[in-house]
Amino acid sequence: MNLSRIAVRHWIVAKTVRTYGTDPPEADLLGVTLAYPVPADTEFPGERRYVCLYLSYTAHNAGTTSFLIQAHYERRSDEWKLVMQLGDDGRPINLPDDQSVDRVEVFRVPYIRLPGPGLYAVSIFFRSTDDAPTDDEPTEEPFPTPWDPAESGWVFGAVDYFLVPRP
Repeated sequence: MNLSRIAVRHWIVAKTVRTYGTDPPEADLLGVTLAYPVPADTEFPGERRYVCLYLSYTAHNAGTTSFLIQAHYERRSDEWKLVMQLGDDGRPINLPDDQSVDRVEVFRVPYIRLPGPGLYAVSIFFRSTDDAPTDDEPTEEPFPTPWDPAESGWVFGAVDYFLVPRP
């Protein structure tokens, strides 16, 4: 299945997302900001608890799709460190393979590890379950760093950034 057929409209990091209604659901995104300040007495490494990730997209004949969410921290200019990874845990998104659909997904992440103040990037990748490794193919768990998602059949969906300023 060609995952370039998933067109991400919105990928947003928020403190809270409330959804209501159906077909398609509406959402209130609360606490959407570029900077998430921490108290002056914060010690690093720390955690940003209960982050919500809002995804709206259109899927064109995509079929059953796995997702992977990663958060990276910019340690130095152009040097990114993986600080969080969340997969679908065997529960892929079931999308029709014979029509287009508009969907909204909300991912409630229990925490994102914060090694220090600075810039963070939260990305989502997609992979058709048809492209997933079989039992006969070796898999790498956990994903190595640095890791090229394209080598494992993952297709980049979107990225959102947030800043943790110095206290």
